[in-house]
Amino acid sequence: MKDPYSRAPKGYGEADNPGRAPEVADTSKVLDRPPYASSGTRVAAFLVDGLLFSVLAIHLSIWLGVPHALFRDVAYAPESIRFGLSAPVARFLSKQGVAIFGVFYAWAFTVAFGGTLGKLALGIRVVDYEFRKIGAAQAAKRGAVQLFSFICALVPYLKMVKDPRVQAPHDHAASTYVVRRSHVRPRGSVTKDRTQ
Repeated sequence: MKDPYSRAPKGYGEADNPGRAPEVADTSKVLDRPPYASSGTRVAAFLVDGLLFSVLAIHLSIWLGVPHALFRDVAYAPESIRFGLSAPVARFLSKQGVAIFGVFYAWAFTVAFGGTLGKLALGIRVVDYEFRKIGAAQAAKRGAVQLFSFICALVPYLKMVKDPRVQAPHDHAASTYVVRRSHVRPRGSVTKDRTQ
């Protein structure tokens, strides 16, 4: 699909309007910077979410009675583990449990609100190529590829830095952009002809 922000303003070179600039209202839209969130803003949103999940992981570890990895030197007795869980199960829940919850959290918040808490705090949203909020299936596809990027030590994210629309691999896979909040269109809105 053609990017609506890359086309020339309507009015230039037309037979009934040769070489004249568009009206002032149209000019402001044309001169507006592209709507894509910068890689710096996206990284900052990721760090906000990472901080939230670090706090969650520590609290979950304490709640289960297992020292978090940050406090691995703390002595504890196996009987301090709650709910009759074995030590390996409690450790698994305090680490992988948070990761599993993180995948669900990213999916649910993206479907419901257009982004995670980090994105919402920084005024950016995940949208489809029509600049509308994405649905559950598209968010699931995006999340699956995002999880793969985490497993690969975030290396695929480096592609985002040089991408003209600041798209990471999971954005390409799910046909999504991350844009500033002001550019999100409501669902059901009529899309203008992109060939104009």
